[in-house]
Amino acid sequence: MKRIITLAFILCLTSQVFAQTDGLTYQAVIINPSATDLPGVDSPDNFLPSTSIAIRFSIINGDNEQNPAEFQEVILTDTDEFGRVNVIIGKDKNAFRTINWDGETKLLKVEIDFEAGNDFTLISVEELTFLPYA
Repeated sequence: MKRIITLAFILCLTSQVFAQTDGLTYQAVIINPSATDLPGVDSPDNFLPSTSIAIRFSIINGDNEQNPAEFQEVILTDTDEFGRVNVIIGKDKNAFRTINWDGETKLLKVEIDFEAGNDFTLISVEELTFLPYA
């Protein structure tokens, strides 16, 4: 009986080690803001390769983007040779763990500064969809 309890305790501890990390994965192709955009024409130079940028993510409670942000984070990252970025929102942030995922509408607001400073341009505001878990 003692072995079974010990084994159960060890299994519970190791299941926490393999648990999912906090955060949301975000991937995007960053379009060059100074590139010419022609409707119906694929421009191979439209992306922003190998550039340092700052992305500000805000998670807003409710369906109005004017509501105050429940969580906000600025991530400095570099685009790859194809203009892609791959970041995790909320990684290593205690504030991310305090977000109340209560089933209410949440919005993800994304802003980019192409100079990696403090002059952010609004890119999108999208509704986050999620499934509650027990």
